[in-house]
Amino acid sequence: MVLVSAGMAAPACGDSEGEADGGIVISADGSTTNPGQDGTAPTVLPDGAIVEPPPPPPPLPTAGGGHFYYELAGRLLRIQAKAGAQPENMSLKLNAVSRGNRDRYAGASLDGKWLVFAGDRFGCQGECLLRVAGDLASGEAVKPGGEEIYPEGVSAITTSGDLIIFPAEGGPHRTDLWATRKQGAGWSAKQLLTGASTYAYNNMAALTFDGQRVTFDCGEVPYPEGGNNDACEVSVTGTGFKKLVGRDALPNPRQNHVQNPHEGLDGLLFEAAWPVGGNSPEIVWLKPKAGGNPTAIGKEFNNSVAPCPLPDGRYGILWLGGPGNPSGKHELTLVDRDGSKGVVLTPGVDVVDEGVGCSD
Repeated sequence: MVLVSAGMAAPACGDSEGEADGGIVISADGSTTNPGQDGTAPTVLPDGAIVEPPPPPPPLPTAGGGHFYYELAGRLLRIQAKAGAQPENMSLKLNAVSRGNRDRYAGASLDGKWLVFAGDRFGCQGECLLRVAGDLASGEAVKPGGEEIYPEGVSAITTSGDLIIFPAEGGPHRTDLWATRKQGAGWSAKQLLTGASTYAYNNMAALTFDGQRVTFDCGEVPYPEGGNNDACEVSVTGTGFKKLVGRDALPNPRQNHVQNPHEGLDGLLFEAAWPVGGNSPEIVWLKPKAGGNPTAIGKEFNNSVAPCPLPDGRYGILWLGGPGNPSGKHELTLVDRDGSKGVVLTPGVDVVDEGVGCSD
């Protein structure tokens, strides 16, 4: 356990949405939403099925709990958001239900009752989309319309467990976000969410706390570190696509990208590198919910990435610049809501930098 306090050291050619008579919005996959752009209206899928947006989740907890989910050497682990917590090897426990060789891209519902990730369990031919109960007692391969899906990054799942947002190929862009809904014993055919995106790559899905919108990486290259990557949003019914923040939000960015957007209690958390105190460190920034320019909420944690907010306002990061970490390992760190101090949860452990999940 390490305690830390302040002072320590080119657009794709995807189809755009159109509007039919009466204000009905037609998405690139043929689905329609009527009316509005806030994701609160029902969606009519191409097969005629009417899909209502998910209900909002229960009230957010105000303090105390929380878990993070991360990958280490092809295994997924879960750890409580508190000093001295010991990680739980979820992959090892899942072997008692269905054996697998690799799990990755950890995601969890807001209440932690459902997990979604990629793995080679439950009869998958490769690392396919999986849904697992939070108690690790059961799971299944999620096959929208019978199709085995191979996620390109982190997926998201609602508290009810019956709506999953996942990034995959097969759409108008190189990578798109898709939705599938539980239907009886199976899952609905995938519904395109990012048809209106102006970016070639749409990845790393994260649901907002109300379960109605998805924030994600939107860029022009497969890996955001390659540049030209922004933070975007779309509703879970595929309407309301928009850019939330980009590298042009503040002057003189050191990097040509922002990355890993997640909605927190006070606004949008994401990683970027703009000037702070004479330097331009890669840290976590906050775009305030009330409006205004991004603020350097993570300035006490130099060289930190992959923010993941808890419902009580605290958030996790992968910190490469902590004390006693000269080799720059990605140590999972819990940070207070105001960014003033934190605690390293995995000292000396180099967590895989492919996104961090968080819940309850």
